[in-house]
Amino acid sequence: MKKIFFLVAGFISLCSLTNAQTADDVVNKYVEAVGGKDKLTNVKSVRLTGKMPAGQGMEFPFTITIKNQEAMRFEMTIQGKSLVQVIQGDSGWSINPFASMGGKADAERMTQDEVKEQDDQLDITGELFDYNKKGYAIEFMGKEEVEGTDAYKLKVTKKDNEVFYDFVDAESNLLIKQEAVRKMQDKEIKVDTYFSNYKLVDGIMFPLTISVKAPEMGDAATQTMNYDTVEFNVSVDNSMFKMPAKS
Repeated sequence: MKKIFFLVAGFISLCSLTNAQTADDVVNKYVEAVGGKDKLTNVKSVRLTGKMPAGQGMEFPFTITIKNQEAMRFEMTIQGKSLVQVIQGDSGWSINPFASMGGKADAERMTQDEVKEQDDQLDITGELFDYNKKGYAIEFMGKEEVEGTDAYKLKVTKKDNEVFYDFVDAESNLLIKQEAVRKMQDKEIKVDTYFSNYKLVDGIMFPLTISVKAPEMGDAATQTMNYDTVEFNVSVDNSMFKMPAKS
């Protein structure tokens, strides 16, 4: 009986080791496909400009500026008014002229839940790159089809035990989908994010189209962002992250 136990224990250990190696293999291929460790290590900032389709032929222009692991500013122009959202460290603020009760011209502090839902965006290089240093755990979950494409499924567990799933194209080794659970309107909703239209920018493969879908909420909840320009290592003025005084 003891011999059988050791055989079973040995088999379980071997399976765990195989999964870990397979997960690292997928991650390493992903890093190389994106641009390599040296390129990603040297990314300090990025500025993105693009448009968000809004139906009936309308598009809203936006700009996103990120200092890697430090701060992010998102600004979108809608009907001549600016919607602004800033996250810096573990705090954030926003200006939403389209909020209920006539909108708000002044900046308002974001709640901790709101900041937490957005803080992943401070990491330009993504959770798979240097995941050990970032305190993430990654587990290989096998292969799965994503809209007709074979993909490796990775379970990603953050330091706070939040879990989401990344899908890496088995052929291109690029990230094509992420599954997560987000809090929306005081409810936990499954959210699928799709990455496509990759382009080589300064030696780094970057998705120019990102679509976010909440299947439970129907097609109306789908948001797509199309990037026109991607600029790495731009000069960033820290004053853009400072919360303005009330008017």
